[in-house]
Amino acid sequence: MRKPSIQINSNKKVRRNHENSQHVIWIISIATFTCIIAIIGAVLGSVGVIKQVHNRVDQSLSNEWETKCFVFQRVSIPYPCNPCNNSNCITYFCSEEKFKVRYEIFDGTEIFSYININGNSKKQNIQIGQEYPCYYDRSTNYNSVKWEHKQWKSQTVMISIGISLIIIAFVVLTLLGIYMIVIERPRLNQLKRRNQMLTHLSAEH
Repeated sequence: MRKPSIQINSNKKVRRNHENSQHVIWIISIATFTCIIAIIGAVLGSVGVIKQVHNRVDQSLSNEWETKCFVFQRVSIPYPCNPCNNSNCITYFCSEEKFKVRYEIFDGTEIFSYININGNSKKQNIQIGQEYPCYYDRSTNYNSVKWEHKQWKSQTVMISIGISLIIIAFVVLTLLGIYMIVIERPRLNQLKRRNQMLTHLSAEH
């Protein structure tokens, strides 16, 4: 007479086991996705730190010193931008600006030299008889001078993104761990006791 009750209990046990399996899969998926985020953050942060250190080393080894260049002469030299190999194409000309300048180096010595720039340079409004900031090579060639100083790209954004991803992953994993300890473990223990009770009842009948 008690077989229907035993069958119902057995169905409940199967249903709970199925729900528990789905719950475990859901938790494992969240943990896996969070670990992937943490790995991506660690890679981005590491690459950013390496690039930042490399830029700092290059910057410390750079020998570009700022001074003031007085412009004596400005000459525009045209050259073909796209050499033509047949008669059907049109040759376009670009211009290279050449400036004769005078500047002082670190020990007060005056140097006369030339600065060459192409049409893509930002320095297009240089006038004869004026002084402008310029940068010369102090280490090897004092006559090597240019208008623009090399800009070192900061990797702060990449490092910040990497650290943010790591922090987010850490918070999610921490909350997931608290959830497992406070909620999931008691639930699993309760489910285990129910299954043992059902198994015991089934064995008696």
